[in-house]
Amino acid sequence: MNKHIKIIVWGLIILASCDSKKKESINQPASTAAQEIKLTAEQKQNAGINLGEIIQHEMGEEVKCAGLVDVPPVSVASVSLPIAGYVKSTFELLPGKKVSKGQVLATINSLDYIQMQQEYLQAVSALGLSNVEKSRQQVLNNEEVGSKKKLQQAEVDQVNLQTQVKALGLKLEVIGCDM
Repeated sequence: MNKHIKIIVWGLIILASCDSKKKESINQPASTAAQEIKLTAEQKQNAGINLGEIIQHEMGEEVKCAGLVDVPPVSVASVSLPIAGYVKSTFELLPGKKVSKGQVLATINSLDYIQMQQEYLQAVSALGLSNVEKSRQQVLNNEEVGSKKKLQQAEVDQVNLQTQVKALGLKLEVIGCDM
């Protein structure tokens, strides 16, 4: 009995598989038919469609066309400043225009920039005065007239002002200020 059931099951499987192949072959022509468009002679004439033979000839080297040309992200650059300010004027900045290193693109005004220059110049002046004070305290200390504490304070002030001048100078260099 088991043998008969197995034969019947295998027979049904074979019949079912044969049936599905017929359905697939029927569906394929229907899908290609939906993609075809047939025009009547009147439709071709109204659309201005003329059929001819395929010929080979050279096209002109230059093709005039309308469109938008965009650069790849690697070729795009961003311009920014490390301090706040406002753009006073720009010089012939058009999208896609080529620029070169060192070319002036814009003039920017910044109160922070002016403040930084002022602090730098004040620190340079104070450093000069500190150098004179340190020398004076050394002379007094060598003659044992001045106190050692004032000499040490003058040395500390000098080192602090040297550090301040150097830091402000580096900040101005980052911005691009020639000193």
